[in-house]
Amino acid sequence: MGCYEDDGDRILPHEEINNNIAMTVDMCRNHCTQKGYSFYGLEDGQQCFCGNVIKSGYLKVSDNQCDRTCTGDPTKTCGGSWRIAIYQVV
Repeated sequence: MGCYEDDGDRILPHEEINNNIAMTVDMCRNHCTQKGYSFYGLEDGQQCFCGNVIKSGYLKVSDNQCDRTCTGDPTKTCGGSWRIAIYQVV
């Protein structure tokens, strides 16, 4: 879906998990899918958020702002500082 600005109210407000050692895109997707959510997002290299809608009012930004490597897979990116890379479960 792209890279979005985020804040404390959270663009995807459900099921936050934090893993500062082993977060991966697959870990986040699997977590959110198992909980029945339609979207998942990664932020700051180690955070995962889930939701069924992307809240309005958040700016979509350039994908290069979501450039923080995932703590569990340095070959992938997992958002950025207050930037969330959002994916849709398909």
